Amino acid sequence: VRTRVEITFDEENQPVRAEGIVQDITELKRIEKALQEREEQYRAFFENSMDAVLFASPDGTIHAANKAACKTFGMTEEEIIRAGRNGIVDQSDPRLKPSLEERDRKGRFKGEINHKRKDGTIFPGEVSTALFKDKNGLMKIVIIIRDITERKKVEEVLRKSEEHYRMLFTNMTEAFFLGEIILDRDGKPYDYRFLEVNPAFEFHAGVKGEKVLGRSHLEVFQKADPTVIEKYGQVASSGKPAHFEFFTHLTNRFLDIYAFSPEKGKFAAIFRDITGRKKIEEKTRQRAEEMETLMEVAPVAIWIGHDPQCNNITGNRMANELYESEVGENVSVNSNPVRRFFKNGHELTVDELPMQKAALKDINVRDEEIDVLLPSGELRTLLGSASPLHDADGNVRGSISASIDITQRKKVETELTETLDNLESLIKGRTAELEKAYSSLKESEKKLAEAQKMAHIGNWDWDLVTNKIYASDEMCRIFGLDPQEFDASYEAFLNYVHPADRDHINAIYRAVLDGKELVGMDYRIVSANGQERVVHGQGEVTFDRENIPVRIRGTVQDITERKRTEKALELSEERYRIIAEQTGQLVYDYNVEEDTAHWAGNIEEITGYTPDKFRNMNLQSLISLIHPEDEKKFLEKYERFRTYGGTYRSEYRFKIENGEYIYVEDQGVGLKDAKGEIKRILGTIKDITERKKAEKSFANIEAARKREIHHRIKNNLQVISSLLDLQAEKFKNKKNTGDADVLAALKESQNRVMSIALIHEKLHESKGTDKLDFSPYLMKLVESLFQTYKIGNKDLSLDMDLEENIFFNIDVAVPLGLIVNEIVSNSLKYAFRDRDRGTIRIKLYREENEKPEHQKHENSRGDRISSINNFILAISDNGSGLPEELNVENASTLGLQIINILVEQLDGKIELSRSSGTEFTIRFPVA
Repeated sequence: VRTRVEITFDEENQPVRAEGIVQDITELKRIEKALQEREEQYRAFFENSMDAVLFASPDGTIHAANKAACKTFGMTEEEIIRAGRNGIVDQSDPRLKPSLEERDRKGRFKGEINHKRKDGTIFPGEVSTALFKDKNGLMKIVIIIRDITERKKVEEVLRKSEEHYRMLFTNMTEAFFLGEIILDRDGKPYDYRFLEVNPAFEFHAGVKGEKVLGRSHLEVFQKADPTVIEKYGQVASSGKPAHFEFFTHLTNRFLDIYAFSPEKGKFAAIFRDITGRKKIEEKTRQRAEEMETLMEVAPVAIWIGHDPQCNNITGNRMANELYESEVGENVSVNSNPVRRFFKNGHELTVDELPMQKAALKDINVRDEEIDVLLPSGELRTLLGSASPLHDADGNVRGSISASIDITQRKKVETELTETLDNLESLIKGRTAELEKAYSSLKESEKKLAEAQKMAHIGNWDWDLVTNKIYASDEMCRIFGLDPQEFDASYEAFLNYVHPADRDHINAIYRAVLDGKELVGMDYRIVSANGQERVVHGQGEVTFDRENIPVRIRGTVQDITERKRTEKALELSEERYRIIAEQTGQLVYDYNVEEDTAHWAGNIEEITGYTPDKFRNMNLQSLISLIHPEDEKKFLEKYERFRTYGGTYRSEYRFKIENGEYIYVEDQGVGLKDAKGEIKRILGTIKDITERKKAEKSFANIEAARKREIHHRIKNNLQVISSLLDLQAEKFKNKKNTGDADVLAALKESQNRVMSIALIHEKLHESKGTDKLDFSPYLMKLVESLFQTYKIGNKDLSLDMDLEENIFFNIDVAVPLGLIVNEIVSNSLKYAFRDRDRGTIRIKLYREENEKPEHQKHENSRGDRISSINNFILAISDNGSGLPEELNVENASTLGLQIINILVEQLDGKIELSRSSGTEFTIRFPVA
């Protein structure tokens, strides 16, 4: 406030009375502050403008020049002031005198005048001047000059390009037409007249040019889209080009339209048919949606590296569970918490990890096993593959990896080496897990997420008394306008409001004028570049003492993305409901604090309860429907889940409406709040009654099958025991035996047992016969060895030439299978250590019998046998070969000892060739 006091004195000059006035100057101070801020804005504009800005007097005296002016004229500010108008303007330009006269007459001038630099060169300048009075009441001029030399050059180029226009106009494949806007009585566009069309227009519009030239759109087609006519009208009136897409019902096509104005009131439009592209975009969108869903439901951990160095890696639901990470968390090696990676006891560097190798080397990495030490201290073993991702130019932009947790499988494999009692079941379990993992990897696909834009807020201030409107730069940006060129007025603002929302905005404006408060609202706008946006307006009205509105202030927020998100959420919820119904599961969202659940799916079909009755059940009422024998186990799992979080899975019997019990599988995941407490549980309930019946039936069949094959396994355990005795002899005289040696020996024994197991498998397939079709068995045995020993990306090939219909009994098949196992295993392990490629060849065929049919043969045991068939088994590789000093018949290695024993058991002979790698040739008779 401002106080003024007047004191009255008596005859003795003593104060006897004081009178004062207290004035509220709050508004005056606000105005002074606003003026100060505006002056700071003008100073910032003056100093930072890209155009030359001068302050001068009408007589040509220059008082100040900004940095851009100094750069434009090649002078210092002092030199420009000394030169004055005559020193920087081309006095011979005939446009100079009329421009000064127009400025003095109208108070402003805008046009082109030639100027000269310090070095005397002349350049064209676009000049804008305005008269104003300074604080002393003296007339001054602000002059803004823009060097348009380059623009003039461009105009000359455009003039020359006009000569090529006609050729392009006639031969271009895009449709083109020149139109003239037709206005109604209120000056608004409602139609347009065709002035010129090209041949392509006739093709796209389906009408001859002579039938449209000189006629309006409504005369030719009877119907017109008001939105398109409005856009053409904006282009013709404003001169600003527009680019938009439009679906025309005339030809049922999507058109991509680019419109510009060659002169006031006219516009030219170029359009092309993009119907095919639109269909592809829709298919692409649907595919992306399917891939996103697949990523979340896939039972495989999938990670995506979003950059070539894989510094930003995120995963799907299974990946987050595996890595103990949150949704969207970066799990790269450079992020926290730290995860450490090992392979065969060696800690891997960044470049050795599968995803990084795939991205940095642009290669596919297949079936790598690594150990991961998680932040919790748990060690998990993963089996995975990785591939690079490329951009449109073929450059690596990241990588994708798919893995499964094989920790449990590794534990099973360890147990296999510790006991022979469960050898067959453990091998089958391992094989089943590997096949399941391979199938899961084949079904997974890759997928990348886009980011949302953040909302922007602009503000405005409308003085209803002076009818002046201030709009911030951010508000202009929302409307697609240039803050320097926008003529802020209510009418101009209304032009950018969507036609369907203008009446609503006008109604609110009239209500404000009638004294009502301004409320928040959402409405659509069409920005200057033709984009339709959704904004939220919020404001307040200032009234005077007579309750007349004098000022309106408010904000505008672009909420287009939010609206799209809300719509997408509605669609997502609808898809969520449909998926639940179609998959035959119940999907629930349980609120722990409120003890309420939202259900989706065929409730009545699965439980017999009506949806309303089922949804009104709380947790306790649902627990009461669990079979008494299963209730305790369910509660224990539930409480453990509530305590430790993560996911849970439970199977129990559930009482349906008719009083019967069904088996259900209940799986859920907890959503935690900021304190780490579970507030919501998302899960599914699936009827598994039929599966339980099948499992019970299968258990009975399995028991009978085990009794049937028990005697076959028992007969071969003695063979296995003998092989293990030989293996044990290998370590008998060794003082120091490492774990790796033991593991390698166990793996060799495992492969020998596998060769025997395959014989029994093939005998089982032969439906009771005691002879084995040996060639198919041999192919499966060798392929299994290749899968076991083939390492990395080595290109090892297998060439097999096996005679068909060769049948051996088990006494021949077992030793012969063990011989092949020993030789092929040795080649895979040692023959190609320093080589990237190689070939293993196997031949099996009958040898023509040179002895007469009646000639007898005596085997090593002295038995006389007849009808002898001689066979040859040749196994070779083109690897590094065996050492020259190695004597096959008196070898010290266990493998060669076994081979010699088995060849002798077959009454055969063995030959070794080192000419090109290693070749074993075994001849043996079979009665």
